[in-house]
Amino acid sequence: MSRAIISLLPKPGKDPALLGNHRPLSLLNCDYKILAKILALRLEKVVPSVVHLDQVGFIPGRHAPFSSVRTNGLISKPFPLQRGVRQGCPVSPLLFIMALEPLAYAIRSNGDIHRVNIHGHDFKLNMYGDDILLTLSKPTTSIHAVLNLINLFGSFSGYMINWNKSEAIPLNSNTFKHDLMDTPFIWKTNGMKYLGINIVSPITKIVSLNGPGIFQSIKEDISRWTAIPLSLWGRAETLKMNVLPRLSHIISSIPFKFPPKWFKDIKSLVTQSMGGLGVPDIFQYYLSFNAKYPLSWAYNNDFPIGSWQWLEQSVMPENGNITMASIRPRNSAVVQSYSHSETVAH
Repeated sequence: MSRAIISLLPKPGKDPALLGNHRPLSLLNCDYKILAKILALRLEKVVPSVVHLDQVGFIPGRHAPFSSVRTNGLISKPFPLQRGVRQGCPVSPLLFIMALEPLAYAIRSNGDIHRVNIHGHDFKLNMYGDDILLTLSKPTTSIHAVLNLINLFGSFSGYMINWNKSEAIPLNSNTFKHDLMDTPFIWKTNGMKYLGINIVSPITKIVSLNGPGIFQSIKEDISRWTAIPLSLWGRAETLKMNVLPRLSHIISSIPFKFPPKWFKDIKSLVTQSMGGLGVPDIFQYYLSFNAKYPLSWAYNNDFPIGSWQWLEQSVMPENGNITMASIRPRNSAVVQSYSHSETVAH
């Protein structure tokens, strides 16, 4: 029951000839997955009390298995997994973030790793699963301290960083030192990519850089669906499962408003292919998606406050009432969406 067949899936847009550009997906026994799901549901109740708010991956609201490799339909002999977790196992993400938490704690508590202070709140570490984002000051001291911790953690855990995918960008060119070029990071000057979002300087260009790309990918997918014999209801459900999650990711990750034309273009694709069968209005979907966060942390005292919420709350008055916040052009799309929703409601 504990055996798995590993199927290698090539990563989109990457050279399939390189092994590192494939994602191993474990095909697991159904009985095992049911048992793992039961354990995961139980573990989800306690993980938030163990893992810091810096980690947002795989947390709701926030056995030595043997495996085989399947290549072109042929299955290899079983071999034991010595480290890592299975992609495809319900409990694997929770186990991984718990195993990674000691490294995160060491980074947070290390005095030689200097954080950035914004509006009186310190920012140092943000995590989504194994995607780690560090925001550091005094880079000469901080980066070497981070590298020492990573090497120490890896020496007893087996955890390794893929330096070919580890990028760094100086926030201030005046503080950048040439000796940092000797570090294993790939240093960028024009921008970097994190969780599928291109981050550039100035940050106001982030919408124009990412918006057209997501529009084009949605357009290509919808064009391919026209050749598939799906009913209108089937196409509407496909859009909800495929297109809306991609829109959710980009609009929740980018802190600036998208131009009205972008929504009109997306809406034209949806209208032409789906006929409005229960598919939400794209612009209203955008507003409601952004507005739900300030609604939660403005009126729900039990809502956990993460790093980005501190930035949002910096525009709020001292009484914490977001409806009284001054809405300025450079405020984030989250605050502006809430303001727009309040105006429409009244």
